[in-house]
Amino acid sequence: MEIKIRNMVKKFNGVTAINDISLEVIEGEMLALLGSSGCGKTTLLRTIAGLIHQDCGEIYFNNMEVSDWPAQKRNAAMVFQNYALFPHMNVSENIAYGLKIRKTEKKEIEKKVAEVLEKVKLIGFGKRKIQELSGGQKQRVALARSLVIEPDILLFDEPLSNLDEKLRVSMRQEIRRIQKDTNITSVYVTHDQREALSIADRIVVMDSGKICQIGTPEEIYYRPANLFTADFMGHLNVFSCGIIEENGERYYELFGKKIPIENRGKSIKILLRPEEIDISKNGVDALILDIEPFGSVSRYKLKCKNDIIYADFINRRRVGSFKVNDYIKIDFDVSAIHVIEGEL
Repeated sequence: MEIKIRNMVKKFNGVTAINDISLEVIEGEMLALLGSSGCGKTTLLRTIAGLIHQDCGEIYFNNMEVSDWPAQKRNAAMVFQNYALFPHMNVSENIAYGLKIRKTEKKEIEKKVAEVLEKVKLIGFGKRKIQELSGGQKQRVALARSLVIEPDILLFDEPLSNLDEKLRVSMRQEIRRIQKDTNITSVYVTHDQREALSIADRIVVMDSGKICQIGTPEEIYYRPANLFTADFMGHLNVFSCGIIEENGERYYELFGKKIPIENRGKSIKILLRPEEIDISKNGVDALILDIEPFGSVSRYKLKCKNDIIYADFINRRRVGSFKVNDYIKIDFDVSAIHVIEGEL
């Protein structure tokens, strides 16, 4: 199922939650809506589901306009953050609920429930009470309940927010696997950058009801279209540089390196991720101001010439021997740089 959204606007009490958004979701893909609280991502998701009606704009499923269709007619299933399971029903009864509402025959219900229990790796859990399940198992039941009705579209509203970090990692791997196995067009709302990068085919970065950028995880992280997207996707070194013109050559200079540039602007922003900075005997001197350990990686706050920069180093033995106020030599690969024109 392909989804198209055209010029959608939604306001609540005069506050614009969705501001003239147009978007396409390709059939069979997992699209992540990523942004901080209040950016409009959940409102957009619920509008697709038919739980909220837009003030203006159109929604199309496979080129058929469904803008005014009620939620139950859209054949879209929602997986919620809080599971929304019925505590008085066991696992199988929860999964079968949507089929019973649709008056599916009993034998067909039993067959479909058994199939989906296998798909989410919950064979043997059919008779379990909801209260006897872990958080991850409850989320699998919620996913199974959505899958069993064979929806055209799967919608995920921050489904892993209530799980601990280790369980979130395993569950997003399972969601990714199941989505690819079933090839159901899916839209996944999250505020977690790592979650979006790991689960999505494409990511939509949102802010204040608008789309900042749409792209693959690699494009969003390594080639951000603007400073907001770049900064939102993780820690970032940003350098303001003027373009130097000398003897017919145009370049900018960073850490003593002259780097040719073709852009026409007078000033640029250079973006460099902390993990792209290396320790090198041939690099430039940098003073260690602080070291913040993160297990296998430590983040170094450095002063290089007049710039404060951050670098992430794997905690190998040679890196672990450095301490605050030591000098180290650092370098970077020119290909790791991303340049944005203008004063942003």
